Order: sequence, then C-alpha cells, then structure tokens
Amino acid sequence: MKTSERKIEARSTDTYTILPGRADRGLLLLCDHAGNAFPPEYGTLGLPDSQLKRHIAYDIGAAEVTRRLSAALEAPAVMTRYSRLLIDPNRGEDDPTLIMRLSDGAIVPGNRVITPEEREKRLRLYYWPYHDAIDNVLDRCLATGSTPAILSIHSFTESWKGISRPWHVGVLYGEDDRLAGPLRRERSDRRSQRALYRAACRRYPVAARDSAGTGTRHHRDPAGSDPR
Repeated sequence: MKTSERKIEARSTDTYTILPGRADRGLLLLCDHAGNAFPPEYGTLGLPDSQLKRHIAYDIGAAEVTRRLSAALEAPAVMTRYSRLLIDPNRGEDDPTLIMRLSDGAIVPGNRVITPEEREKRLRLYYWPYHDAIDNVLDRCLATGSTPAILSIHSFTESWKGISRPWHVGVLYGEDDRLAGPLRRERSDRRSQRALYRAACRRYPVAARDSAGTGTRHHRDPAGSDPR
C-alpha cells in the first residue's frame, strides 16, 4: 500500500471534522460532543449563552483532549461540529433523548415541538453524515490490514440531576475489554495512584445494545462482528 493511502487527510464539513492521522496507527478517536455551536437557522434554540457554556450543550474540554491525542499519537479522529442539543450523535435513532427538550433542569425552547419532518431533517443533515464519516475512516483503517481500537472521548460533570459524580476519570466499554482492561490495570498498578484509581476508574461496562454510547456502537466491530 502506498504511503499516501495510509494517511487520513484533514477534512471539515458542516457536520463533522476529521483530524489527520495514520490509517495504520491502530487507533481511531471519536468526539461525539465536541462543540456547542448551531447552524445559523437554529440560532441558539432559544437558550442564553450561559446555558451554552454548560455541559448540556457539549462535553467541555473533550475536543481539545481529542486534538492533542490525535496529534501526539498520529491517530485519525472524527469530531462533531454542532451541539448535542441539536441532535445527539451518541444516541440511537429511537432514543427519546436523541433531541432533548429538557436537559439537567434547562428547558430547550427550540426543541419544544419537533415534527417528524424536522426530526428527519436533523437526522439527514447532522446525524448520519457524522456516522457515515466514521464508517469511511474506519474502512480506510481496515484496508491497511490494521484493526483499530475505537476510543470515544467524553467529559462529565461533578453532578447530574443533583447526584454527585466523584470520579476523576472513567473507562466505559462493552463486551470487549481489550483496550479498557489494560488501561484499568495500568492505573491500578501504579501504587501512588491506587487510591485515586479505586475512587475514580472502576469497571463500568456498558450494555452492548444500550442506546447511550451509540458513537462507538453504531459501527460494526472492527474485529468483524456487527453490533446491529
């Protein structure tokens, strides 16, 4: 395979951004909640700027972590451009939280009434193009003969709906723990970090067909199986 075919080029569209990297690197990064912007026709969905700075609009800091990891590891990444409040790419099509009307106490006026036509429009313009981009990059990676691990970067708040979340970091995964297992063991093996590990990085497996976490489940398992 030519060197040029092993390189994933940078690309930016209205729906997603691709960060460049090596297709044969063995790693594909995703960032489902990278930004808090909206297409011009939607304004801010009726929300004040103060709400758009909260976690309800995007995963604070996740985009920068993804960019830095991508650059440091020479790994390609696919990131969304618009707020999760427009439509959440980390949810299944039939998930009631796909388009949020109320998020952590904040009413979203622009989502108060969503017609079937509007829902289909958002799926067509802002949901499927992102997932199609992931599939395309994944195909490029597999074509090199290297099976990539898929790592989706998120951030979470200290509390959600009044419930404390004391963890500093979490590792979520499905039935395949080939990446999560070594990450957890690496942290637990460092004696100086064991107390932090016990409080912060316990095992949190996610049901393989749970709608939340669609960013990593929407796409066929690089090892060969299809999660759908």
